[in-house]
Amino acid sequence: MRGFALLLLVAALPAQAVLRLDTGEGVVDLYGKSYALVIGASDYKYWPKLPGVKRDVQLVKAALEKHGFAVTTYERSEGLGRELAARLGPLDSLLVVSTSGRNAVPVELAEAAAAAGLLTIAITTRGPGNRLAPAVAHVLDMVSPPLGPLPSAGRSSV
Repeated sequence: MRGFALLLLVAALPAQAVLRLDTGEGVVDLYGKSYALVIGASDYKYWPKLPGVKRDVQLVKAALEKHGFAVTTYERSEGLGRELAARLGPLDSLLVVSTSGRNAVPVELAEAAAAAGLLTIAITTRGPGNRLAPAVAHVLDMVSPPLGPLPSAGRSSV
């Protein structure tokens, strides 16, 4: 069994694409590069260490770089989510992908980014114990059926 968390910071368009906005007073380039953050999680409290994670992270990194992404990799560690969130700027948005929504790094990252007022989106599986979904403004549900009523105003869920 292999496992890793994949967090994508800004990865919406191919690296060579540039989104330009004509403000009426000039053209502003809004986008010019794709970034990806890949975090390997192989050391779990109640599971044996996963031996293939480092290799998997390198394979994911190589595939993303082949498509023009600038990729940074990390091994999961305490406080990493807050450390990474501190690097985000006021114009950044955050897309976090975490199947369970329980691991500390994506949850810490989303909570810190949301507290800083950044747009936060999660692709996750809603369900018991998910701490990521409540931390973000928008949720794209991977697998599970909707749970209960629609979220409160100002939040969306698909």
